Amino acid sequence: PTAAVSGGGTVCAGDPLPSVLFTLSGAVPFNLTYTDGTTPTTVTVSGASYQLQDAPTGTYTVTALSDANCAAEAGDLTGSATVT
Repeated sequence: PTAAVSGGGTVCAGDPLPSVLFTLSGAVPFNLTYTDGTTPTTVTVSGASYQLQDAPTGTYTVTALSDANCAAEAGDLTGSATVT
């Protein structure tokens, strides 16, 4: 399986928080673990993407991914999204 992270952005006071998109490939379901730079979060995803709405400040990266068949290698987890 593979995962790529995109999205994020700069937020000014009063603006809505941006979203972070995790694009996945492989065989569903996925177990996706990501971090905002501080706190790891694990979710089960039943489709080809996972969108984190209203993402708080942080730098988001995927730290682990597995699909119905196997676990991803470190090189299969790409990209990051920063919310400031």
